[in-house]
Amino acid sequence: MKKTFVRIIAAVLFIAVLLPAAVSCSTNNQAVMKSDGDKNIISLAMYSLIASLMKGSVAYYVRQNYGDYNSSNFWDAVINGDTQITYKEYYTTVIQDKAKYYLAALSLFDELGLSLADNEIASIDEEMADFVKNDGDNSKSTFNAILAKYGFNYDTLREYKIFNAKLKKLSDSLYGGGDKIADNVKQEYFENHYVGFKQIMIPTYRYVYVRDENGDDIYYRIDSNGNPVYYERPNGEKSPRIAYDSENGIRLSVGDTYNKDSNGDEIYYLVDANGDYIYHETADGKKTPRKAYNTVAGKRQAVYENGAQKTESMSSEELRQIKDNVEQIETLIKKGDYDYFDDLITLYDKSYGTETGESSTQMTYLDKDLVYTNFSNGGALIDTFAEMVSELSAGEYKVYKSDYGYHIIMRYELERGAFSKSEYSTQFVDSNGNFDFNKNLCSELLMKRLAPYVEKVKVDKALADKVDISTIKPNYNFY
Repeated sequence: MKKTFVRIIAAVLFIAVLLPAAVSCSTNNQAVMKSDGDKNIISLAMYSLIASLMKGSVAYYVRQNYGDYNSSNFWDAVINGDTQITYKEYYTTVIQDKAKYYLAALSLFDELGLSLADNEIASIDEEMADFVKNDGDNSKSTFNAILAKYGFNYDTLREYKIFNAKLKKLSDSLYGGGDKIADNVKQEYFENHYVGFKQIMIPTYRYVYVRDENGDDIYYRIDSNGNPVYYERPNGEKSPRIAYDSENGIRLSVGDTYNKDSNGDEIYYLVDANGDYIYHETADGKKTPRKAYNTVAGKRQAVYENGAQKTESMSSEELRQIKDNVEQIETLIKKGDYDYFDDLITLYDKSYGTETGESSTQMTYLDKDLVYTNFSNGGALIDTFAEMVSELSAGEYKVYKSDYGYHIIMRYELERGAFSKSEYSTQFVDSNGNFDFNKNLCSELLMKRLAPYVEKVKVDKALADKVDISTIKPNYNFY
């Protein structure tokens, strides 16, 4: 858990330059930090705003795991046994580093002669008016009373928004959201931050499909586009037609005709090597012939429960067989033989994977620095994969057993320019804004550009120490 949390901290600091930020040039002369030449400062109020937002970003985790977001059991806990640094000390450093980069960015903004347009300032004032209306019940003093609990006020929040607008304009001016960055620079960033892998997934559960009276999965007819084929009755009602195996099955005669289903299609039944019907026998001794379905040309119909396909546990014997299969697969894998591993993926997908038999041989790319747990229900497993694959060399594989089954994962060489290819788009840009390849790259480049300015920032440590991350009120809403 500590290793994951350090990744969270690192990620927060890494993307901080493009996230909401705060600088104060207000009449509050208590300057926690000053830029070179003392032109711009971080006031105590603004430093409190930064700290409250940082507290807000981790408060949920702390409360969930320690019961109270101010718990000393968390803040005084040691992260790293070698350095003996606590979470409180680490976060205090992170806040100071963020503030330094904010000041550095403002210095570069001024140096480049950039400015905000009148309409941009007007938009910020509209946002502030909405805050006063919605949170302060149309009273600025009431709103200030709310903000005072976090250690800042209306003017501080407004300047924070102005700085955030300047920060975005600075980044857009330098990098154009990624459009101004050369492909070779993007490729280098890609190689430094991402890993690529493919996996053979063998589940230790079974998906549930519509079954017949004997408990066998029913396979239905499909057209050339993979859509169900229906039988339409005179009254307009439709029912899916079943795909029977007419080549290997045998019909059951009933007088001068053959047994038919409710759609009027002749039913084919399973037979053994001697041509005898195969029966399903119930606990009370009742026997019924099992139907022969075309498992190649037909398609099963999934059963859903609470919006997801229903699953069921496997028997101990089935689980033992799966474990044996995994061990057998390991004897077949050849280090660095990507084509052969692709063949194995396709082979085992047909046995355990998608209903259509389509292969999952497309590469999966993960950002090593991103914490997927923060925004994905299955994020903990994804984070495990990212860390595990990072420890492998290209061509090496590892078996990992999760609650879902066995994952046989091989690290692949990165495909050049994958970050710009449409088939991988969702792996590099999240529609909900949780991650964006170009934005993160712009952030890293800007941090490097700002490094010389950061070195010139002057800090009043005694004043900064008055803001305590472990006790400050977490800010979730005011940014």
